[in-house]
Amino acid sequence: MKDGKNIYKAQKLIKVTVSYDDKIRAIKLNGDFFLHPEESIADLERMLVGVETNKEKIKEKVKEFLSSGVEAFGFDEDSMADAIIGAIKVD
Repeated sequence: MKDGKNIYKAQKLIKVTVSYDDKIRAIKLNGDFFLHPEESIADLERMLVGVETNKEKIKEKVKEFLSSGVEAFGFDEDSMADAIIGAIKVD
């Protein structure tokens, strides 16, 4: 398993810490973006665990999360997927 970190500038800063192999095994997201309801960030992190380390798969999962009624301020599915992929060092 590998570990990665990234700080990504979208509309707001997104900070990603991730443990992964061919899939995301653990992930922590923070930054100066906002979600409503606030506690839903933990839901997004849980949803991302087990997702393949592929930008399109990550983007699909973030899009699914955002379509569940959560409001995001400072990122969309594209920028969040870019931030996460930036933390994953693909050989």
